[in-house]
Amino acid sequence: LSFAGVTIFCVADFTGLPADDPRGAKNIILNGLVHSTDASDSRCFFPTEENADLYDGMIRAAGGIDLAVLGLGDNAHIGYNEPAVPFDTYTKRRRLTDATKRQNAAIFGGEDQVPEAAVTMGIRTILSAKDIIVMATGAEKAKAVYKMIYGRDDSVVPAAFLQLHTDVTIYADREAAAEL
Repeated sequence: LSFAGVTIFCVADFTGLPADDPRGAKNIILNGLVHSTDASDSRCFFPTEENADLYDGMIRAAGGIDLAVLGLGDNAHIGYNEPAVPFDTYTKRRRLTDATKRQNAAIFGGEDQVPEAAVTMGIRTILSAKDIIVMATGAEKAKAVYKMIYGRDDSVVPAAFLQLHTDVTIYADREAAAEL
């Protein structure tokens, strides 16, 4: 499998982290994917507070998103589009909810150490992808998986907006799929 021709646009990253922080999406993607394949650093792009207003244009200029790979938050957020985010959103800075901070507390050594915000692709940006994959693992994701599939496609359950897309594949382990 070759990644030599792949352009990567990261979905989201925390704000306020030092550039070399291993918890940042840039370091996770570069060290976990790019540097272990033939993908090129020069074809990897990350949303930041400095480029948030330009990020969607960068995506369009590259030909759009062929495949979006998403995780699912415990509160059914995708990217860091938290509950109450409108459908018609593009890449921008979003304040993290207490639920998302709790979900990330172990990574940061406590809820009070989790950054206050992240820069994330918006719902409209994510839904512009040709294909979408959502991955969910663990019992704590069961309610979110259920809401993603059966919830109203409104801002209360951001992942339910995925119901509007024609090509979404969900990978969930038994625990995450327990309420289906």
